[in-house]
Amino acid sequence: MRRVPTGILSLDEALGGGVPPGSFILLVGEVGSGPQEFVLTSSVLLAATRAGLLQVGEEQMVPERMWWITFGRQEQDLREEVLSSFGQELYGEFDRWVRFRDLGESLLSLTDPDSSLDLLDSLHRFLREEGRDSLIVLSELTNLLSQLRGSERGWRGLLLFLRRLQRESKGWGNGLIYVPLEIGGGEEGLGELEACADGVFAFEWVRPGPYKRKRVVYLRRLRRTPSSLWGEAVFEVSFVPPMGLQLTKPELIKGG
Repeated sequence: MRRVPTGILSLDEALGGGVPPGSFILLVGEVGSGPQEFVLTSSVLLAATRAGLLQVGEEQMVPERMWWITFGRQEQDLREEVLSSFGQELYGEFDRWVRFRDLGESLLSLTDPDSSLDLLDSLHRFLREEGRDSLIVLSELTNLLSQLRGSERGWRGLLLFLRRLQRESKGWGNGLIYVPLEIGGGEEGLGELEACADGVFAFEWVRPGPYKRKRVVYLRRLRRTPSSLWGEAVFEVSFVPPMGLQLTKPELIKGG
């Protein structure tokens, strides 16, 4: 079965080589728990794989290009983070592979939340043209969520946009969509956002003892993946330069 690798070896092994092509993956957790680090690491390591620095199996299909789309983060800021975290060699491959599109100014120029529908329609047309065989990162979506707060029409428009992406991405060849979302635990509407995705990776801070905290991630669900893994495969999360986010010590924990 064909899979798109994440580039994070321990996770790809647990998932039978990666995630199904055309998947829309939501990565959700509190601030600092790991969604952004996961997306950065996967992007950098897949860029290195495209360049032949890392190997993949015969059934693993790597996207041909990457679009990093933000709702407010500066391109230079992201490039500097990649350089400092992954070193010059991996940064060079990331730099050659990635293309940026920042919608922050367009978001700030909106006169009211309902006008976000025009922005989402424009982004949808762009992704339909550029999404095939591409890794798409929709970053800083929390900025858009803040803009839509209190607008039922705007919120429903966002959900419709995400559902259309989820459906249409199945025809994008070896494409893959990441949406990292770092929010508070009680974020209103999170369940509706998760329902739009093919897969949900949930990151959490846990306390194994009174004076210690660690980060873990578990698979809440993923299409075309055995449901026996859902809520069961748990990994500890760490960040180790220059290879980025590491998932170690997989455990089986009943009930997630």
